[in-house]
Amino acid sequence: METVPGMETEAANAAPRRVSRKGLYIPIALLVIVCLIWTGVWFFARSKTVEVMDAWIAREGTLGRSWTCPEREINGYPFRLQVSCANPTFTSKEPGRAGSGSLGSLGVVARVVDPKNLIAGFGSPLKWRADAGDEIELVFEAGKASYRGEPGTLDQISFEFEKPAFTYKAAALEPFSIKSASTEFHLRRSPGIEPGTDVVLTAKEIESPALNVLSGESANGAI
Repeated sequence: METVPGMETEAANAAPRRVSRKGLYIPIALLVIVCLIWTGVWFFARSKTVEVMDAWIAREGTLGRSWTCPEREINGYPFRLQVSCANPTFTSKEPGRAGSGSLGSLGVVARVVDPKNLIAGFGSPLKWRADAGDEIELVFEAGKASYRGEPGTLDQISFEFEKPAFTYKAAALEPFSIKSASTEFHLRRSPGIEPGTDVVLTAKEIESPALNVLSGESANGAI
């Protein structure tokens, strides 16, 4: 069989061309760029958090209130900012409020996309001793709080404690103690045009020797 001149060239031109795969890498490249930008935003927010904390602690010091945050850590990447302290302390030199206190541990979490909402976790115990001699101690199994608002503007704040036990001691007075299975405190701005504040306090299975004497009963109470 004879080959027609030009047939081989036409057959070569008719061979399938290789499809470019560059388009497959575009989504991956865009994802990498977005991740790099988000990482930069997170680390910028982290640095601003450190600046704000240090500036606030310095300002409090000029007012006679000294705060410490030992073993401070800031993490939570990629979607949160979490600040933690081991055994934070507080000292006040203000007249009538002079004293010092400490907390077992503290952790505060804020989402990068919603920095107005803060959630905190506490580690027991909470202690306060006034220079005048009064002492306060609060021990608990678990404690947490939430805050929503802006600097100078409070929208809502809540505290929740599991099995809290509160003790107050003062010179020439019998120690006062009270405990419960759980205690919650909620405060928020009332919705509507008229300014107002809603306050809710709940406590379950309250036990207190002093309250038993006053009521003449020893049964657990609730409010």
